[in-house]
Amino acid sequence: MKLTLRLFALLAAFAFAAPASASWTGCYIGAHGGLAASNLNTDLTATGFGSILNIDGLSATGSMYGLHAGCDYQMGKFVLGVFGDYDWYNADFNVSSPLGGVNLATTGLDKSWSLGGRAGVLVTPATLVYGLVAWSQMDMNPIVVLGGAASLALGSTDGISVGGGIETVLMPNVRLKLEYRYTMYDKIVSPIVPGLSLDMEPDVHTVRLGISYAFTFGASD
Repeated sequence: MKLTLRLFALLAAFAFAAPASASWTGCYIGAHGGLAASNLNTDLTATGFGSILNIDGLSATGSMYGLHAGCDYQMGKFVLGVFGDYDWYNADFNVSSPLGGVNLATTGLDKSWSLGGRAGVLVTPATLVYGLVAWSQMDMNPIVVLGGAASLALGSTDGISVGGGIETVLMPNVRLKLEYRYTMYDKIVSPIVPGLSLDMEPDVHTVRLGISYAFTFGASD
């Protein structure tokens, strides 16, 4: 949390020292990286009985990185845009035995992609504060039991992302942004044997720092 606040403060300092931008209308491509934290609500479900075992509170933290692209349209002090991005994660869930700390099972976030839109206001000609919403899809790594004795595929799940950020012009055509996102994914149902399944419902928080190259079109309105 302290690191995130320091990053926002640093970006705000860049923002008010940044050169004025001729226009935010245009398209951009870029790369980003940051931190990811996830919670995993897990149920062992039997047909006709519902949940027979709940494992709540599993959490994972780690790093993430990715690529992004999008297009914006400026209307006075307001900016509307669409974007897409693709992310890779390094954040694992580990279930250990309370006796001896033996690792019983491991899974983790693998990769995801999102398509969405954003809307924001220019607090200076070169600095945009915005909110976003996106449709996302994430793949999870298989559950590996006892170091590889068995595994269970989890596949992919869809979700909705919401968040916001601040973006500023560092130099002509180069922009820096700091962004927070929260994504709530649908439940993943993975059959173990007939009549018995493992149901997992993940959510993911990310804080990402990104740099973009912008192709702007014309002057601002």
